[in-house]
Amino acid sequence: MSSLKTGEEPAEMKEFFSLPETQDAIKELVIKLSVGRDGVGSRKASLLQTVLKIIIGNARSFDEHCQININWIGSSITNGLSNALGDELVPKVLDDLYGSFYRVIIEFQLTIPDGISSELASFLDYVDDEPSAFHPSAVRQTQFARQQMPILMLKQLISSPVLQNINSPHKIADDIDAKFSKWDKTLDAKERTAKELEEALKKYKTGFNFVGLHQGFNKLAGEKQNEVKGLNRLLIWFGLLAGTPLLAELMAVTFYFDRFEKWNTSFLIAGVPAFSLTLLLIYFFRIILRRSEAARSQLLQIELRKTLCEFIQGYADYAKEIRANNPDALVKFENMIFSGIVSSDEKLPTTFDGIDQISQLVQSVKGGK
Repeated sequence: MSSLKTGEEPAEMKEFFSLPETQDAIKELVIKLSVGRDGVGSRKASLLQTVLKIIIGNARSFDEHCQININWIGSSITNGLSNALGDELVPKVLDDLYGSFYRVIIEFQLTIPDGISSELASFLDYVDDEPSAFHPSAVRQTQFARQQMPILMLKQLISSPVLQNINSPHKIADDIDAKFSKWDKTLDAKERTAKELEEALKKYKTGFNFVGLHQGFNKLAGEKQNEVKGLNRLLIWFGLLAGTPLLAELMAVTFYFDRFEKWNTSFLIAGVPAFSLTLLLIYFFRIILRRSEAARSQLLQIELRKTLCEFIQGYADYAKEIRANNPDALVKFENMIFSGIVSSDEKLPTTFDGIDQISQLVQSVKGGK
């Protein structure tokens, strides 16, 4: 038949029954059949009306499952609808539409997973049971739909690129191997990237740990700096106060020098507390000085540890590599770098030691009297 074409089915679904112009033409034909059914036979017109209404109501489904006939005879259906909507309803034109929609319903029946409705089945049975009621051209369409069209549909399905590979298993195996090889390369690349990210995260984690430790030492260093500043202020005050008692005693001697011979003993007795107070102030000055030196030493140790936090991770990696060749290469370096800066506090006098010395001095003065 000249209207048949067994080309490949298009990759994308082609709309036909859901197009507005097709819908409008079918609706007009339904109305025309209801008015002028006497000229074509009441049962024939009624069955065609029912089929057309079902197609209108399920246009998307018919587009999806009848792509082969849409591509083969879609234009013939459009022309048949146009001819049927002329001034007079010609029986042959209507019979040709019967044959075309018969093919559409057969394809619909073959491609849907479930069975067709009873109305569509009645339409097919009527055409099969009453061939004499139709024009020979329409009968040829129905015979083609029953005998040859399923075979052509199967051939078109087999010739599709998807099923052609079934006949070449070696090609399928090669394609699968190529895809697996590509996947393996992709997975290897992803795995390497994941390991690199893991190593980077480990370094960042270590770096953040040392940053936190550095911040802790920095806070402690700030406290020690404040302590050193406070001790320095105390040193200045005690340094000034240490000479005040003797200076006051000398000023008294200078202003009252003419009375010195008369009050000689009194001045000497008054000088004992001034001298003792001076010694006490010097003693506390010495304690503060030692504590200031100890605080400075501790501050230096804290600064050393802050410096170590900045390079310890890189040093650990470098030391691991260099020790593999020479285990003793970094011994002296480590002894110098990692040794602590400690100020000895063994001889640092306590407050009670100073009180004992003052009491011994007072007792010696009393004993002299």
